[in-house]
Parts: sequence; C-alpha cells; structure tokens
Amino acid sequence: SVCEATEALTITCASLVEAESLAHLLDGYWRLEQTVPTKVTSIWQRTDSRKQREPKDGKTRSVLSDDYAEIVDEDGDYSTPTTKDYELARWQIELGEIIGEGQFGDVHCGTCTLVSGQKLEVAIKTCKPGSDMATTEVFLEEAYIMQQFEHKHIVHLVGVCT
Repeated sequence: SVCEATEALTITCASLVEAESLAHLLDGYWRLEQTVPTKVTSIWQRTDSRKQREPKDGKTRSVLSDDYAEIVDEDGDYSTPTTKDYELARWQIELGEIIGEGQFGDVHCGTCTLVSGQKLEVAIKTCKPGSDMATTEVFLEEAYIMQQFEHKHIVHLVGVCT
C-alpha cells in the first residue's frame, strides 16, 4: 500500500522484465528513504507464479487460463476525473514555452494558480488538437493513473482540464 492512500496501488506491466525493472527502481527509492541502515535488501517478496498454477490433479493446462479476469466497467470512461479535486479551470493554467513533445502532444513549461492563490511552476502536457476520442481517452486514462502517485521522488499530477 502507498502511504496516506486509501486504496492499494496496483501496477500492471507488459512483461516480467518491465516489472522487475520497476521493482528495482522502487527498491532504490525505498533504500534512499531509509534513515536507519537495514539488512533488508528489497521490499519485494517474489513468488513463483508458475507453482501456483499447477493443477492438483497433475494434468497440464494452458498457462494463460489463470491470467484472465472479467473486466467490469464500473467506472465508466476516463473522460471525467473520478474526483473533482483534480479538475482545474482553464484560467488556473498559464502556458509558457514548449519544452518538448510527448506521445499525445506538446509539453509546455507554465504556471498553475491554485485556489489559494499560490502559483506553482508546472509542466503541462497537452493533447493534440483534433485528436480522436480514443486518443483523448488514453490521455485521460494516463492522468487517472498519475493521480494515484504521491511521492517526493515521483512526478505527481496537479490536475487536469477537461
């Protein structure tokens, strides 16, 4: 679980190599945070998922049979944030110069004016003008995933404008 989070964080990776790489990265951050030296070398306890899949009757079966789960569309789509805390009004965002280009569009340097009046320097990801609904959906899905991260060593989401 993530500190101060109400729900457990779930991360899905496309491959075992990706998962191990991410686990290694997070282990590194965890070790940086330790104020007292410890003999624990990793926060992860790896299980051999193949052993769990062996049927008790000794018959072989497809390795993929346990990998599928019913996908329930409880949340609808990602076109609106699940919590309004992340919704920003367009007046709160001031675009600056383009500092790069991402998968969905340009990335700008800019400022975000919080409701309290405080101004934050931020990077602003944009969705290309004229993007189809599928692209916009994936863009907002990424924002939904990003709002679950809150750590000083990981970039965090301030908000979205829909």
